[in-house]
Amino acid sequence: MEIKKVIQTELVEEIKKNIECGTHNIGYCIVESPIVFVYKKNQIDKTTCEEMGYDVYEACYNGGTIVGGIGSIAIIHFQKINNGWLMRFVNYFVDWLKSKGLNAEYTNNDILVDGYKVCGMCVTRYGRIDYTAGFIGVNTNLDHIKAICQKPMQKVPRGLSDYGITTEEVEKMFLDFCESEK
Repeated sequence: MEIKKVIQTELVEEIKKNIECGTHNIGYCIVESPIVFVYKKNQIDKTTCEEMGYDVYEACYNGGTIVGGIGSIAIIHFQKINNGWLMRFVNYFVDWLKSKGLNAEYTNNDILVDGYKVCGMCVTRYGRIDYTAGFIGVNTNLDHIKAICQKPMQKVPRGLSDYGITTEEVEKMFLDFCESEK
């Protein structure tokens, strides 16, 4: 399966195309400018986002608001129903974080380090495919998240850059995982 690197402005179009066609595909996007992903427009105050310099996208997943800083990584995977990809990726990612000496775990669709959310994951079913969406926070601005998100925070987010991990390292980890899946 081809791994497609998608530019930010084309990510939602890529998601919708895969859902409509029922394509089996995998892709990722490195955030180039501040971004907010929602599954419904009324989840956030769009004016606040625009004033803070965030682009807002409806990403067709069934989950909460995602506020992403530059260098963070969005991942998308489309495959047959109950394909197990999410848990294989989660286990790989948690093991990778642990190999860096971090206290990482997977809890209720999120990957945590020292109790802080560094990655959110979800699976949404569309017809005969499961769409797995994930967002890995590399550069996270908690003040912006608090200003944009209307729902009370259950898990406090933190960027992997706070642990000395770069976008390039996360991208390599993701590509290594995808290669191991072949």
